Amino acid sequence: MKTVLWIAALLSSIASVVAFDDSGDLLRRSDDELAAMLSNAGPRKQRTILTILIQRYRLPGQPVIDGGIYPAEDAYPRDRVVSPSLISGLVLLANNQTNAISTRTVSLHLMRVLLARTNIVQVFENLLPGSDLQIRLDAAWTIVQYANSNHLSISPSVVSTLAEILTFKANDGQLIEALNCTASLRDKAEMCAPAVLALTKHRSRQVRTAARDALKEIERKRPREQ
Repeated sequence: MKTVLWIAALLSSIASVVAFDDSGDLLRRSDDELAAMLSNAGPRKQRTILTILIQRYRLPGQPVIDGGIYPAEDAYPRDRVVSPSLISGLVLLANNQTNAISTRTVSLHLMRVLLARTNIVQVFENLLPGSDLQIRLDAAWTIVQYANSNHLSISPSVVSTLAEILTFKANDGQLIEALNCTASLRDKAEMCAPAVLALTKHRSRQVRTAARDALKEIERKRPREQ
């Protein structure tokens, strides 16, 4: 939840500074043109492009960003085909560790928007082995939420990634996110039980509470003896 709120605040702040950019030209560009510009644009322009694309690909009826800098008409229709060049451009952006973390996070947010239109779960799977903890955590959360929403099995790579993150020296917020995600693993959460149990003795009260809540979910999903 904190990640979602942080992304919303970030997108809102981007909206407030776009007035200083030549956003009018960007708004007239096609999706493929914007995707081609991503690799060579500066950080602020990259985030502006990503935000424009989020507005275009959000599901019909979803609100636009506060500030009114984008056209008020509805988003693309649900049957709009997602450009392959856009997906590949986002993958490169998210994987490039020289990019600002804020830019990579917004690119992940756009990929989550696209996930509602086309199955690009494998894109998020490919981000799991990376070195950036927050990107890995965001990717794991996205896969878990998609799997739960569509009644799909959660892949072992997601479970092992979360089990690893729970033993890292992550900050308290990241640990709480990882614990909340672990609690959503359904019957796959058992693998994370030792790490979750260890976190019930963490120095932070919030982390301890999240760990106890995750343990309750793990216990609830364990098969009952006959």
